[in-house]
Amino acid sequence: MADFESMVTGLPADGTEATAQLRSDLQAQGSTISNTSPLSPFFVLLAVLLTAPVLYLRNLIINTLLPGIFTQHATGALLDLRAADLDVTRKPAVKLVGLITFFRAGTLGDLPIPLGTVVESQPIDGVVYRVVTTAAGTILDGTSSVKANAEAEAVGAAYNLGEGYYSSLPNPVAGITAVKITSSRLARTSRATRTCKSACCCCGAGNRGGTRRTPIAR
Repeated sequence: MADFESMVTGLPADGTEATAQLRSDLQAQGSTISNTSPLSPFFVLLAVLLTAPVLYLRNLIINTLLPGIFTQHATGALLDLRAADLDVTRKPAVKLVGLITFFRAGTLGDLPIPLGTVVESQPIDGVVYRVVTTAAGTILDGTSSVKANAEAEAVGAAYNLGEGYYSSLPNPVAGITAVKITSSRLARTSRATRTCKSACCCCGAGNRGGTRRTPIAR
């Protein structure tokens, strides 16, 4: 990450520096305000009114405006603007989509699988990932399993877990003995909205001035 903070000079870094700068400026301008102690209500009010906007401006420059100048560091709407300059557009975020297989011990009767059934992974570094069925399913009489459509509860590559990871029902479905999703049954893997580095690569692909809009991003 670029050191944008070092590029901003002349603005106080915190409230203490801002207050000290205010005292110095008042003296340099020959101000008649004599009580500039931390106990002076008037000076405290003056410092608050002037310090907050200065610190807000500094943070805006460091965290938003300067990164937004460079495609590699821009995010969100600023990255969209940088991409538009090169006639490219970011790929949107998508969720993991696939088939969950539900199993039962016997084969007698129909066993419904409700819409919205949640299937969890075991904790991975303290995080539990979940997929949710997007359509109801039924294990039909004479069969012991059924596949149901499901998608991740959020976007992001972290949901692209290997075969067997999604195997736990936090809210058990009566009659179901096991559940799993296999990587071969995934219809679409998950990703977050693409951001800077891949956008840089695609932006350099020679599309400037072209008419074809190419998906980009990381």
